[in-house]
Amino acid sequence: MIMPLYIKEIPVKGRAVFCNCDIKEGRLIEICPLLLFKGAGLGRQMLLEIENYCFAFNAEKDLMALALGFGSLYNHACPANAQHNVDYEKHSLVIT
Repeated sequence: MIMPLYIKEIPVKGRAVFCNCDIKEGRLIEICPLLLFKGAGLGRQMLLEIENYCFAFNAEKDLMALALGFGSLYNHACPANAQHNVDYEKHSLVIT
């Protein structure tokens, strides 16, 4: 991780990532490796439990991705206060 990040529990919303300092727009926050797996290989209960932390990496191949590091815990504020981009070649999630 590039920044002094930490996790904080937010009532009703759950865990979220925060930083001890201001971050300039566009600055690299974190590069998260992705753990890829077949969605069909998971049981229905397991999918229900992790669906908020995973995303479709390649729908044609039924590949799901789980971002390691803090990647799966960044908030989904509207409007977003950070951007994310998937690097499909390096199997990583870049947070800026």
